Amino acid sequence: MRTLMEVLSNEDATLPTLPLLHTTDAFYFENILETGELKTDYCDYLDESCAFTFYGIPSYRKSSNAASGNAALFPVCFVFNFDRLNTIYKLFPLDSGAFYHVSEVKSRNFHPGVSLEQLELLPRIDSARKLIKKFYQNNSNYINNSPTLLVKDVSPVNQAMYGYTTLINDNTIGKYDNRVSTIEIVFNKGLVINKDTLLQVIAPEVFLEDDRIIDLLSNKYGITNPLGYKSYRSMPSEYWGSIIELYKTVLGNDQIVSK
Repeated sequence: MRTLMEVLSNEDATLPTLPLLHTTDAFYFENILETGELKTDYCDYLDESCAFTFYGIPSYRKSSNAASGNAALFPVCFVFNFDRLNTIYKLFPLDSGAFYHVSEVKSRNFHPGVSLEQLELLPRIDSARKLIKKFYQNNSNYINNSPTLLVKDVSPVNQAMYGYTTLINDNTIGKYDNRVSTIEIVFNKGLVINKDTLLQVIAPEVFLEDDRIIDLLSNKYGITNPLGYKSYRSMPSEYWGSIIELYKTVLGNDQIVSK
């Protein structure tokens, strides 16, 4: 069976490079800033320790559906300059964990014979740009989850491509979110965080009012205008629309988004 990598082999890769994003609980925010490292964690389905990021979109969510007023449970998002990071280890067109753990992702969109390996792309940034060009035409459509390649345009003979197209065009009610349409970039070494690699942070406002965090962001990382959002008692996952809109202001240059 043709892999998704083979489908993209001759695709154009000239789109501007987007940032990489890693999201975690605000509880870990200060410690990550102090250590200057995003450490690897053991991944059960890859059977090794890895650090996970998403390309161009802040998509990661904790799985809890509980409401809380504790801001430490709310998301903090690190926005990285890709060009200054480690060599990519693996690159997937979707959240690999969702494909592996959320049975509905595969059962609703893919033939049972399609494996994660058949969706895996070459571990270089051109793969991300090619994927976006093929399925979205430009970065703006990708960020706004508006694919331009529709299911009717793809032959079911190529089941990897057909299933992926079905997945990113799925607007029905289900158990998965936009992580399944966000490119995942995996590293097998911890990521060094410094003034060169860290572009911006997005966090609950209460954390950005803390003197120690203000000092770390400003003096260690050169970030004097971090992006904050107000957190109220609710489910932390409800804030992703606001976080994405804040993230868009980081891009700044319209050419990066619109090409």
